[in-house]
Amino acid sequence: SVAKTADQQQDASRALLRAVNRLVAKEIPLAQSEVLAQWYHLVIREFVFLPDFEPSGAWIAAKLRGLITPRQAEESLALLVRAGFLVCDPGERPGHTGRYRAVDPVVDTGNAYDQVRIINAHTQTLGVWQKLLQNLHSEERELGLTHIPINSDKIPEFKRRIRAFQEEIIGWLQDEKNPDRVVQLGVYLVPVSR
Repeated sequence: SVAKTADQQQDASRALLRAVNRLVAKEIPLAQSEVLAQWYHLVIREFVFLPDFEPSGAWIAAKLRGLITPRQAEESLALLVRAGFLVCDPGERPGHTGRYRAVDPVVDTGNAYDQVRIINAHTQTLGVWQKLLQNLHSEERELGLTHIPINSDKIPEFKRRIRAFQEEIIGWLQDEKNPDRVVQLGVYLVPVSR
C-alpha cells in the first residue's frame, strides 16, 4: 500500500532507515569483548572512515584531543585488527603499511551482551564527555536533558522507541560519502525516582 498522509510517509521513511541499520549492523561476539574494555577502541575504529585517516598513534591521539596517548592508540589499532573489527590491506609499494578498513559498516552490542562491560563502557564515555564538554563550543554539541513523569508500564515501549531512533539515525548516515569527523550520540533513559 502507498503511504498517503505526510505522517504515514514519515513513518515509512523511519521504518526504512531502521531496516537499513538492521541489515548492515554486526553484533559484537562475546569473544571480541576486549574491545569494550576501553571507551576509545570503537571510536578509533570509526576513524578509518575519515579520508585523512593515518594509522599512527600520534595522529589518532591528536584526533582524540589528547585524551589518550599515542601508545594507547597504537595498541588499540592492533587490538581492533586482532579482534577482527579492522583489516589492513597490503601496501601498494614496499615499506607502505597499507590501508585500514572496517570489516562491517556498523557495530552493535546487541541486547544480550555482557551488561557489566556495557555499563563500564558507558561510564568511561560519560567521564570523557565530562572533560570534553567544558571546551566544546555550542555549535559543536547538542545538550538536552528532559525530565519526564511516566507510568512504569510505559518504560518498555519508551526503551523500544529510543532503540528505533538510534537505528533510524544509523540507517540515515549509513552511506555517508564524505565524513570528516567522528561524533558520539548518547541517548539515556535513567529512572531517578522509585
